[in-house]
Amino acid sequence: MRISSYLLLAASLWLLTISTAFADNNCVFRSARRTLQLQSDCWTDATLLIPDRTTLDGRGRSITALDPAGGHFLGAVVRNAGATAHVRNLTIEAGGLANVCDSEGPPDERLRGISFVAASGTIVGNQVRSLNQTSSGCQEGIGIEVRGQAPAQGATLQRVTITNNLVAAYQKTGIFVGGAVAADIERNRVTGLGPVDLIAQNGIQLGYGARGRIRANHVEQNIFTGSGAASTGILLLEAGSPVVVERNLVEDNDIGIHVASTSDVLVRRNEVSGSTFDGIAIDGRQALTQGNQLVSNRLADNAIGLDLFGSGATANEAFRNRIEDSSLAGIQLAFGASGNALEQNLLRRNAYGAFVSAGDNDIIDNVVFDSDAAGLHVEGDGNDVRDNAVDGSTGLDIENTGANVYLDNSCTTSSGPPVDCP
Repeated sequence: MRISSYLLLAASLWLLTISTAFADNNCVFRSARRTLQLQSDCWTDATLLIPDRTTLDGRGRSITALDPAGGHFLGAVVRNAGATAHVRNLTIEAGGLANVCDSEGPPDERLRGISFVAASGTIVGNQVRSLNQTSSGCQEGIGIEVRGQAPAQGATLQRVTITNNLVAAYQKTGIFVGGAVAADIERNRVTGLGPVDLIAQNGIQLGYGARGRIRANHVEQNIFTGSGAASTGILLLEAGSPVVVERNLVEDNDIGIHVASTSDVLVRRNEVSGSTFDGIAIDGRQALTQGNQLVSNRLADNAIGLDLFGSGATANEAFRNRIEDSSLAGIQLAFGASGNALEQNLLRRNAYGAFVSAGDNDIIDNVVFDSDAAGLHVEGDGNDVRDNAVDGSTGLDIENTGANVYLDNSCTTSSGPPVDCP
């Protein structure tokens, strides 16, 4: 029996097939107390809607998205139909979907796994796997997506919890949250396709006014081998406030954590390694990216551990980070980044400990040792370089090529004048 998903609540305790108009599927649910329980693995060729204030409980079973006869799959596999929805213990997969790029609408026909639109609720304990079109560079294929209203005065703030999910082999983004949404994104495993040349992937993206906490996630394998773009483990793009990014394990991405056109973020106690480019990037090229605090992160085996760049990257503070084995530099300040503070960081076994080509920054009380080139290379003007301990650099401990202030630094190998390094 086929029945519109909007009518499910009226049929409590019956076994039902859930479908949208004209959809074909063999999904059977038991409905009881505002919960739809999936009875067996099933397939669908169109979006399944969750009635308002209802929980879709997959009970560990799967829904596979297939292309309809004579067409291709459009939109989300599972989506809310009202202002509140919950999805738990559900597996969503895709099977051999056609490589056709879809419009963001309206209506938005891009491929997604679980989608909440202008809805609050929870997305807990699910798996979204292989949600992609075959060998596609289409900018769609999002595992879990939450979209709120455009963030403006009077916009309704949606609150969503996304926790303990596995999202793997997605096409564009593992977890996306945007608009007037406050999200808790915690304890998820997000794994991209690995090195690919068709599309630049993002593991977790929070932006366009969305705010919240990204905590204790494991994000990996977002690597773009093409040109002109980069994949990111955790991307904050025009995000709202407050945002906290803490205790995440971010491995083997082009950029581990990328903060762009976003201010007042706390990035704390993350472990970031194996980045093709930057472990943590503070990107002020397009707009202000200021007042961000980077505290007690551990960055290892990245090209650049911590990279602050662009004229909008100002008044950021990097404090007590441990940065090791960077192939280019432990910390870089470049392309007009000014008014930033690097304080009490430990920089060990990097090519350059810190490479500063911008001006008016504070570089204070850092410990730098065993650099392949200079421990501190400072070529901008107006930087305050003081109370740093620099030891064991293959090149100069402190290398100065600009008009900067040096005071009370200590070095154990050679330094060229006029650096203050007794």
